[in-house]
Amino acid sequence: MFTEVGTILMGLFVGFYVSLFGSGGGGALLVYFLRHFKIISSTTMIAGTMLFISSIPLGIVGLPNFYNNGDINFYIGSLIIFGLITGILLGSTQPNYIDETFGKKLGEKVKNGVTATIYALLTVLYLRSTIYDEAL
Repeated sequence: MFTEVGTILMGLFVGFYVSLFGSGGGGALLVYFLRHFKIISSTTMIAGTMLFISSIPLGIVGLPNFYNNGDINFYIGSLIIFGLITGILLGSTQPNYIDETFGKKLGEKVKNGVTATIYALLTVLYLRSTIYDEAL
């Protein structure tokens, strides 16, 4: 159930989490919270909302601390940003393709299933690398 205060508290929790562990986990948490608490029900609208959230340079408030500690790899970050811009540009041209192909109801299930499968696979790989202390 949507409430403004609850949504702000969710953002506070995820922002704190991201500053400790990284934005990938924060993105996964937000997608889960938005669906679980029925704040946004459409997978396509969640994708658009997540892009809107990412378009605001939120990291800039914590960036000086990481910079002062020497904890930023600008080269790798720049390569990822280039890939993200290209991928988002290509992916955003067909946001409703799956819904049009499978119908709205089945399309939502397909998109959620793909996302859940990717998260499950990443969870297993992350746990494996953590337990065995090895790179993926």
